[in-house]
Amino acid sequence: MKHFCLSFFLIFSLLCNAQVEDSITNKNLRLIHNNHFGFSMGGPGFLGYYYEHYFNQNWSVEVGLGSVLILTGAYAEGRYYLGRKDNPQKVTPYVGIGGGAALILGFDDYYGTPTFYAPLGLQIFSKRGFAFSFEAAYFRFDGEGFPMGALKFRLMKKNKKAPKATR
Repeated sequence: MKHFCLSFFLIFSLLCNAQVEDSITNKNLRLIHNNHFGFSMGGPGFLGYYYEHYFNQNWSVEVGLGSVLILTGAYAEGRYYLGRKDNPQKVTPYVGIGGGAALILGFDDYYGTPTFYAPLGLQIFSKRGFAFSFEAAYFRFDGEGFPMGALKFRLMKKNKKAPKATR
């Protein structure tokens, strides 16, 4: 456990120190790439897809849908990212709160239950728009609360080719 904690602290420190100023722009990357779709493993959508929209460099909303085995979940979540408008913020901690619903399938019946999710995470964002997040969270599901985590990957969007000049 000591090695895990030490490794996590070392990686976190290196990532935070890797926030060098972008020579092209000093604009926050969440203002440049403000809409994205991604894939999530864990969290309130269990295993599925999500969409996130950044209103500014600090606030976003995420909606998602996913399923694993006999569980299906849908959710909406608000997030607050630390950072300034004039800093690229390639590595950013965040906190969020959200809720949703889960459908539990049985052999001959099914039922729904509300969910509550409160993550604390770290997002790594590249200049080209790729994002990776990992988070630890409190998850309330079917009347019980327990710790949960998630890994999230932003799906890359295709670059549009510039139209050729005509003479």
